Amino acid sequence: MMNSDSGAEQPQELTAQDLKYATDLLSYVSASLIENGAETRLAEQMPARLAKAFGLSDIQISVEPSYAVVRSGSAVSFAKINGFGTNFRYVTNIGRLCIHAETGKIKDFRALSHRISAIHRSKYSLWLLIPFTGFACGTFALLSGAHYLPALTAAVAASFGSAIKFLMIKGRFNVLPIFATSAFCSVSAAEIMELVLSMSPVGDPSIVAAVLYLIPGVPLMNSVLDGIKGFYLMAVVRLTEALMLIFSAVLGIFVASFLFGGIL
Repeated sequence: MMNSDSGAEQPQELTAQDLKYATDLLSYVSASLIENGAETRLAEQMPARLAKAFGLSDIQISVEPSYAVVRSGSAVSFAKINGFGTNFRYVTNIGRLCIHAETGKIKDFRALSHRISAIHRSKYSLWLLIPFTGFACGTFALLSGAHYLPALTAAVAASFGSAIKFLMIKGRFNVLPIFATSAFCSVSAAEIMELVLSMSPVGDPSIVAAVLYLIPGVPLMNSVLDGIKGFYLMAVVRLTEALMLIFSAVLGIFVASFLFGGIL
């Protein structure tokens, strides 16, 4: 739990309505940071910095796996955490707003709310993201000892599986079948290319490289950071999420390998 007990240099008096508005906004900021890939310590520190910048000294912030809670005096606000995603551009923009608030460029909570609403959660173009995913996976296959043709197979298979992944995300499927289906499609594509091109079995490096894009790096990293910094419940939740994603991908790999008589 994060406590901010030292007031700003020129604290401002807030009415009960304004205080409730402030705690609602701060709880939303904390929950949205978690949803976009921030570690738990950061999701508590940034709202505390904003509160201090606007003269709100008596503030308590707590982040749980399902919601973020902000308390100040008699005002208590909850914001539901709808999932764990990754958008570090959003996290960076919130950090910039903290700096602007501390330097006086943002005057109050309502101005801050307008600035947060104006943040555009832009995404990379899929026309660039999919081929670059394949390129990265193919390069990893080369570094792992694969020859050029198996590495090309890994790149094409990873691009195909990545395209399936983004199509399923757009269709709002659950993340677990998304990972299982994407892994199945990538391994199946690699096995089919092996048959079509009359290659020897593509082998472990190419298969591993073809599904490299499914490694849940952010949940694993955040689980370690949360554990080191004392947020043990969040660390366990994020580690569990990462392990479930890995299990889903392994299931897809196993099914594809079983059907095509591949590596298993």
